[in-house]
Amino acid sequence: MFGFSSIYIIFEDDAEFYWSRTRVLEKMNSLPAGTLPDGVKPMLGPDATALGQVFWYTLEGLDKDGLPTGGWDLHELRSAQDWYVRYGLLGASGVSEVASVGGYVQEYQIDVDPDAMRAHNVTLDMVFKSVKMSNLDVGARTIEINKAEYVIRGLGFIKEISDIEKAVVKSNDNIPILVKDVAHVSLGPALRRGALDKAGAEAVGGVCVVRYGDNPLAAIKAIKAKIKEITPGLPSKALIDFTKVDLTTVKSFAEENGFEAYGDDNKINQEAWKLFLTSGEDPPEWLKYSQINIVPFYDRSALINETLGTLETALTEEILITIIVILVMMMHLRSSAIISLTLPFAVILCFIAMKIFHVDANIVALSGIAIAIGTIVDMGVIICENILTNLEEAKPPLNSRTVLPTPKNNSTQNLNSTPLAKVLGKGFGGNNPSSEGFAPETSLYKIVFDSTSEVVGAVLTAVLTTIVSFLPVFTMEGAEGKLFKPLAYTKSFALLAAVIVALTI
Repeated sequence: MFGFSSIYIIFEDDAEFYWSRTRVLEKMNSLPAGTLPDGVKPMLGPDATALGQVFWYTLEGLDKDGLPTGGWDLHELRSAQDWYVRYGLLGASGVSEVASVGGYVQEYQIDVDPDAMRAHNVTLDMVFKSVKMSNLDVGARTIEINKAEYVIRGLGFIKEISDIEKAVVKSNDNIPILVKDVAHVSLGPALRRGALDKAGAEAVGGVCVVRYGDNPLAAIKAIKAKIKEITPGLPSKALIDFTKVDLTTVKSFAEENGFEAYGDDNKINQEAWKLFLTSGEDPPEWLKYSQINIVPFYDRSALINETLGTLETALTEEILITIIVILVMMMHLRSSAIISLTLPFAVILCFIAMKIFHVDANIVALSGIAIAIGTIVDMGVIICENILTNLEEAKPPLNSRTVLPTPKNNSTQNLNSTPLAKVLGKGFGGNNPSSEGFAPETSLYKIVFDSTSEVVGAVLTAVLTTIVSFLPVFTMEGAEGKLFKPLAYTKSFALLAAVIVALTI
């Protein structure tokens, strides 16, 4: 782009994002006078990353049925994008920038006449200053009239071509020389170096960039909600297809319905035609109502949902297969249920750890959880199988016919009614040393505790061996580290969570 310079400052990976931006702003604001050329104002880019473009859209004229109507110039669409849509979408939560693409930026163009300038002794600099000074709002404090203060204000912003044409360039013998005397003023497109193409036709649109660290899916939902909010207020117009009707018929139809077809400027009376089209009456085939609509053509939420759906399917299938394998191996339904519970609990703990240690939930990170699922249940299988083996070896045989004596103290609970006894099997003697020959050292809880203690060392060793094997991944830097570290983190979190769950539940 002409008159545009881009400077990139690359920080270390561990530098905090917004701290870095603050430091750059401090340096920019402390530049000595004269460092930059006149009129150059440095500014920061959006607080986003190169992967922040999550939503692209075009502006198109559609009828009430959502069908394309055409009838909109590229500069009209670009003006609606720049002055209405862009500012509306910038208000969506999580959006850092909305950039306009395609179309023509409308501008006032002044084509000076060298001969007229020479005749009136006018220089180009005089025209510049005249137009610049004529496009200002000015304030002149107040004036008091009859003990009341009135604020004095000069409204000078240009609204139409005639405002520029009537600007005074200079005075010759008390005769004002206006811009229109030395130049021709018109509306025209600004010089451009690119375009937006959609299906082989030029289009006008924009791209929404999500803020650094924000959730792209939540930002896209906020963008869509904002689109629904601002769409009813987008420009609209009545379109007349003169390939199907002549001018006389149009004017006669307007008179029959009580309004003028054209205004004083010989342009279509848009307000009257739009009022007729929204009145509920059936319009003729040559008359259409067209409103600008925001039509998305790239929406990353589809990719995000497909990725999450793929992961969800994989996790569901792995969990079902794991439960089937556990049932076949253990041949004990209640123990299989306990082992299966370690899966959701371990995954929940893993997500908590990801939140604490700021590990993003991208596809690579979530794959670490999927890979670790088989290992998560291994610990539960080892511990539960050892408990069942020791319970079977305990004497007398543990069965539901074991009778416990009535406790002497009402505060003593029958351990057969505890949740653990109900899950692993009824009739375990508990802590009562006189129950059917059970000694305290052969009680249910002691068997469970001793069985877990026997294998806890082996379980921890196996888990730590896997985690230690990931240490080289944690030392990676640059692109490799950013790609593979999340997987190493999540798998390690999942394994540690599985140990905690297996040793407690």
